[in-house]
Amino acid sequence: MASVISAGAQVPYAIYGTVTVNGSLYQGAKVWLRDITDTGIPAPVDDITVFFTNASGEYLIDLANCTLAYANADTVYVYCQVGDEPPKRATVTVSTTTGYSSQNFTFTLNLVDGLKASKLATGKGTLYPGTIRFLNDGLAE
Repeated sequence: MASVISAGAQVPYAIYGTVTVNGSLYQGAKVWLRDITDTGIPAPVDDITVFFTNASGEYLIDLANCTLAYANADTVYVYCQVGDEPPKRATVTVSTTTGYSSQNFTFTLNLVDGLKASKLATGKGTLYPGTIRFLNDGLAE
């Protein structure tokens, strides 16, 4: 008996890759997709499914499990964000011949005394000279 695919079902299509920060694989990077509609405008934000990299800095997204409707030669944007850094975007063209696409992301962060160089760390924030900022580490005193 032949298998029947219901209307709207998608053929699996994998988008995978790694995320590195300062040369090291990064766990917990946020990765999401947006497709390009026929008019060339990105899909609404409501259609976004978010994924995170594993302990090896890897992600794997199967388009068939997302809300994106896609076909051969469609364009999909892959976004990646590490912490509060601006997200990076890559473009993937769906190829049902191969069934997958690979997209790696590399971030280089400036560090100051082991901390990300934020506005506060670089003196460009709202703290004034002589002001001390206390951080709550969540431990009871």
